[in-house]
Amino acid sequence: MSIAIPDFVEIPGTLVKVNAQEDEWRKALEAQQARLIAEELERLGAIILPDDMTLRDVGQLRRRIRQLLPQLAGAVEWLLVKATELGVTVAVSELAAAGVGLSVDRLQVDAAADNWHKQWNAELTPLIVANTERAAQQQLAKFHAGEQDINALRMGLAYWFSRQRADNIATTETTRGFAKASELAYRDAGIRAWQFLTANDDRVCPICAPLGGLAWTEEGAQPVSKRTQEARGERSAVGQPFVHPGGVERAGRYTGQPFSLPAHTRCRCRVVPVL
Repeated sequence: MSIAIPDFVEIPGTLVKVNAQEDEWRKALEAQQARLIAEELERLGAIILPDDMTLRDVGQLRRRIRQLLPQLAGAVEWLLVKATELGVTVAVSELAAAGVGLSVDRLQVDAAADNWHKQWNAELTPLIVANTERAAQQQLAKFHAGEQDINALRMGLAYWFSRQRADNIATTETTRGFAKASELAYRDAGIRAWQFLTANDDRVCPICAPLGGLAWTEEGAQPVSKRTQEARGERSAVGQPFVHPGGVERAGRYTGQPFSLPAHTRCRCRVVPVL
């Protein structure tokens, strides 16, 4: 993906600058990578869960998942490569635009990002396989108990080979890649602290709203001014998790819990440097 040097908008009262085009870049990246992952999931799903599924297919279900689903590794690694690549570009550009003499060794940060995504993919793909096999085991238990037929078993596993799952993986892992890229760039620049940043609207969840400086009420997330969001957003040392401040209703369940990005599946929050 070709990245142009972006224009920036400044949050009032801070040296941190936020890329005004980043959301568009991220959405484009997520959509592109989700399509690639979906193609692989659908291809593998056609073998693991054929339309004319038989008892023989049922008997081989878990074995096929263990043997075939690791083929997803290539698409997943490419997602991580592109997410960290774009994440580093955004982080480095933001720091350069801050205009306070910060510099980043791009080659060193890129090398560290490359090592990270290889290590994480070695964990992530087996996790995807294990979660899929666990879901299959649950559906098989219902089948063998006479609680569902073959068609219901197949439908019960449809999500695990669907575009929806591909979207979940793409969004979640793009956020993870961006966060790791930011961490690596900030460390290289000598930045010691970062801040949790979320969207400033009423769609934010009870985990991310308080972490990102939004008020949480019985009606849900309440947008605040940019200055208030900046003042309230949780901060921590670069690379360390953010401690949830709690709140009313559902937000109170998370009081004191540490969260790193992604804070949950399909999390699209990010971090910004505290300069």
